[in-house]
Amino acid sequence: MPASASKSNSKNTNSINKLTAVLGKPNLLPNEDLVAYEQLAAQFRDAVQPADVIEEILVRDAIDLTWEILRLKDYKRQLLQSEREASLEKMLSKLLAREGYKKEILENWKTGDKEAVKVVNRFLREKDLDPSAIDAFSFRSQLDDMERFDRLIMQQEVRRVAHLREVDRHRLALGTILRDTVASIDDGKTIEHEPKK
Repeated sequence: MPASASKSNSKNTNSINKLTAVLGKPNLLPNEDLVAYEQLAAQFRDAVQPADVIEEILVRDAIDLTWEILRLKDYKRQLLQSEREASLEKMLSKLLAREGYKKEILENWKTGDKEAVKVVNRFLREKDLDPSAIDAFSFRSQLDDMERFDRLIMQQEVRRVAHLREVDRHRLALGTILRDTVASIDDGKTIEHEPKK
């Protein structure tokens, strides 16, 4: 690595550490992966290249919102996954009770027993269904929660876009000030900038 790049990375790390001291540590839950968060943050920072503390704060907010979106999507997936067993039990009870359905089939299916999976799949096929029917049944039973998750995810996505748009606005405003300043220096004038309201 060239010496100038090394100095730049060192300076960058120092500014991140100072910013973390101000903004606090990432809002991670105990079971969440700090390394994965840091990798996400590095990708954002590489893409946006924050130029000052305002952009650093906006980018940090966008990183945190993205992490929250990923968290909500994972919760949604886990909720559906946790409902699969209950859904299969309801389906088997409802559809197959007359056909000699036994509780052991479900218990063995939960453990991934190949014979039990074959039995369940055969039962489903006889009803013109396939294994995805279990997921569909799970989804239907959790539809209200799924819609709530989708609304939360959409709200966070809108907020993230707004934060990244603010970086662009900040850069545009800064560019205008710099151009005006350079033009005034070229003309031998001094100008004062009114703060934007």
